[in-house]
Amino acid sequence: MDFRYHVFVGTSFAGMTEGMRLPRSVQGPDFQRCAPRNDIKSPGQFSCQMWFFRLYSRIVYFVPSLRSRAGLRSAYKNKTRNSRQIRKIKMQNLKARFFASFRAAKNDIMKLSWANRITILRILLIVPFISCMLKINDAELGSTMRHIAIFIFLFMAISDAVDGYLARRSGQITRLGAFLDPTADKLLITSACLLLISQRGSVEGFRLPSTVVVLIIGKDVILTLGFVTLYFITSKIYTAPVFVGKAATTLQSSMVAGILLGPELSSFLPGWIWFLRVLWWSAAGTAILATLIYIRNGIRYYGEYEQDAGQGK
Repeated sequence: MDFRYHVFVGTSFAGMTEGMRLPRSVQGPDFQRCAPRNDIKSPGQFSCQMWFFRLYSRIVYFVPSLRSRAGLRSAYKNKTRNSRQIRKIKMQNLKARFFASFRAAKNDIMKLSWANRITILRILLIVPFISCMLKINDAELGSTMRHIAIFIFLFMAISDAVDGYLARRSGQITRLGAFLDPTADKLLITSACLLLISQRGSVEGFRLPSTVVVLIIGKDVILTLGFVTLYFITSKIYTAPVFVGKAATTLQSSMVAGILLGPELSSFLPGWIWFLRVLWWSAAGTAILATLIYIRNGIRYYGEYEQDAGQGK
């Protein structure tokens, strides 16, 4: 729209307002100086005409901007509403996926045998056992936390024998159970040994020697590396427990339980500390012997695999 049109309309408004007079607060000396004397009858008339012209100009030029701002505001509201709907849909999809995965996990758990369920429970109980062991030297809750740790450890040790018995009795010896059972034992013994040698988790007067811990954990590390190596080479899971390995696990569990019960048993058994020393060095010796046997069995298994691969089996 041409600016001359607005000037024409503004002057027409000024003509319509001829004879009108605004208050003195609206009039100003600038209008009197710039207005020609032969075109107006009084300064008030010129001020009235200019006031309406300014009002018209503001309406013409500022109303579209207000409309554009209103449009932007409505567009922002629509965008916000759409984003809320999108977030709501995403949240509903997330909930649906969560409950679907929960139902699938529940069905998978129901398919597990009782032996595997007990083994998984043993792995989950390692976390509260470590939490209690880290507070056994606390001034207020130290004794209580040690007793709770003893209860959890004994429960896990008994459940280790129970799940093996159930698996053999019901004939549900699976590859999953053969893998999870020694894994649970290794995690429990490793965490217990590391805590019993530390300052926060050690029992006063019955601290485990660092050499014993290195030998016990070194056995588990070597066996884990051998297991992973054989799996990458043969693409098969090879687990062959031996009697010496089970004896080493039994001695290590007895060692941990004896150390945790040391303050109570040493009160009426004066030579308990000497019995513990024999026990933990025996556990370390059987760990070394079990490591050698497992290495020999792993080498034999690898040799048989290479022989079968050479024959094309």
